[in-house]
Amino acid sequence: MIEKERATIMPCEAHRILWTGGWDSTFRILYLVLHGSRQIQPYYLYFEMRRSSVLELEAIELIQKLFRERFPWAARRITRPIVIKIDDLPQNEELHQAYATLRNRYYLGDQYLSIADFATRFGLRSLELCIHKDDRAHMFIKDSIKQIQVDREVCYEIREDAEPEVLKIFGHFRFSILHLSKTDMSTIADVNEFKDLLERTWFCHSPTRNNQPCGICNPCGYAIQEGMAYRLPIKSRFLYYLNQLSNIMARPIPKRTRQRILFLYSKITKHRV
Repeated sequence: MIEKERATIMPCEAHRILWTGGWDSTFRILYLVLHGSRQIQPYYLYFEMRRSSVLELEAIELIQKLFRERFPWAARRITRPIVIKIDDLPQNEELHQAYATLRNRYYLGDQYLSIADFATRFGLRSLELCIHKDDRAHMFIKDSIKQIQVDREVCYEIREDAEPEVLKIFGHFRFSILHLSKTDMSTIADVNEFKDLLERTWFCHSPTRNNQPCGICNPCGYAIQEGMAYRLPIKSRFLYYLNQLSNIMARPIPKRTRQRILFLYSKITKHRV
């Protein structure tokens, strides 16, 4: 297991980046290691109450191992992730109010509040946050960014004149993949010979008992909507569309009806549910 006791901050020469164990941040780290020049210091925020945290850490460890075997000359530039137990951090009321204001406009995952809490508490600036083109968070920052150049690479930061709530939640971060979709990243990773490693990433927040994506949580829905449906088992995809149907009907599908639909599904596909 990646050690959780370290909470020291690396010197500013290191490229600091939040690694979630998911597609976007894994793409960015592996691409940066192959094409950049600085040491990479990943940070992982551990949510004790979230069942997926262990699977995310396992994915990070496996990807690092496979990357070392394939690109030993580059892999040494990835230092061990600093794992922060986010549940132990005290709440910042000012950030909570800013997050609530933004959340009242559109849906914004509460992980962004936790990430802002972490960055503020440790005084981190220019921590890279991997928000991509189709991300829900993109709409909150797209009109508040400025273009900068770092290590001969174009990236973005929040402007100083952005609205206070956006600055409080996103002002500590740097963004480098705002122009990319997941399928864009897939194409680039394929060219750079690490696409198969992206397939080892984890995204579901509520895995099933046999550690499969659930098809019901938001990340599973986003994966399907962004062209990554193949990463979910057939049953999970079916549950996603069943939930979509329930939303269209504007009321939940009764439990007995759901059970009957799943039973018929199992008969048709010969899958146990």
